[in-house]
Amino acid sequence: MGFQVLNVTFISFGQMLLIWLFASPVHQAGVWAETPLGWLDYVATVLLLVLLAGETLADEQMWAFQQDKKRRLAAGEEVVQPFMTSGLYRYCRHPNYFCEIGMWAVFYLFAVGASGQWLHWTGLGFILLIALFIPSTRLTESISAAKYPAYRDYQARTLALVPRPRSY
Repeated sequence: MGFQVLNVTFISFGQMLLIWLFASPVHQAGVWAETPLGWLDYVATVLLLVLLAGETLADEQMWAFQQDKKRRLAAGEEVVQPFMTSGLYRYCRHPNYFCEIGMWAVFYLFAVGASGQWLHWTGLGFILLIALFIPSTRLTESISAAKYPAYRDYQARTLALVPRPRSY
């Protein structure tokens, strides 16, 4: 019963509020609808498409990895590498999260381009989204580290969210 109350009063309401907030740059752009498209709109469009492609690629790479791992386990084969460290995951442990956060930050640029104001309330959405990703990333990281001892080595040599070249 306690979970249902928590779900109705906080989780459901909180999620809807967060969705509304990170989608709110559409409202700001609508308020300034007469503003013609500018250079920032084009930059934001390109960045959004690049980040969408990155998230899609990261998700596809993880899907293929997990399907192969599942197939190997079902066939009784040894799984030498139980967690993903190749592809985009070579550059950061959560490239899909990085791209997701980046898309919502870039989405805010459409409101900036329309209004000409760099700071306004619609930026709160992607800031809160980042605040939500941080503890959820820590939780998944702790589960992976507990499940796979070698995951700590991966954590030591690869940043969680920000991609960087492997030469470090």
